[in-house]
Amino acid sequence: FKPIASICAAKPAISFKDKTFCFTGPAASGKRKDLFKLVQELEGHPTDKIVNDLNYLVIGAQASPAWVYSTYGRKIESVMERNKDKSPFHAELINELDFLEAVKTIGGQDFLPEPSTPLFH
Repeated sequence: FKPIASICAAKPAISFKDKTFCFTGPAASGKRKDLFKLVQELEGHPTDKIVNDLNYLVIGAQASPAWVYSTYGRKIESVMERNKDKSPFHAELINELDFLEAVKTIGGQDFLPEPSTPLFH
């Protein structure tokens, strides 16, 4: 299996309006319900599952390097498999830090949840 950093999009251009986001793995920036609310405030659509109109799978910053062996690894695997197919389905795998950077750029600091760990200074 590949390290998480190598499967995420490099410097992704993330937009929120009318885009669908799914989260996987432990997030350093807060609880999933707070991240869902954040996406909704930026006019996006959060989901718990991999759906056909998924645009982004956000991988938590505290995700394990052994992701393939854990439960949230199934979401990553599912998106990677679907992206290989010739179907119109395509979702970007993005890391939580890039997601948060896009939030700052689009919505400003006020949108960001309180970090749950000292990862962010």
